Amino acid sequence: MQQAKNIAFNLNKEIENKKFSIYSSTLKRTKQTAEIIAEQFNLNPIFTESLKERSLGKAIGKSVK
Repeated sequence: MQQAKNIAFNLNKEIENKKFSIYSSTLKRTKQTAEIIAEQFNLNPIFTESLKERSLGKAIGKSVK
């Protein structure tokens, strides 16, 4: 969480006064990071399933174990 706040702080310096949007996958950690960064810019992130990984190679369909 602190790393996401640091990223937002540094991005703010680089992109100040520019319009942009934040897109994120719906995966939990990615979503949390996007929300922290978006808060710095007073934005609402746009969450989309299309940014999730599509291919897990040999792991497709297998359990985490």
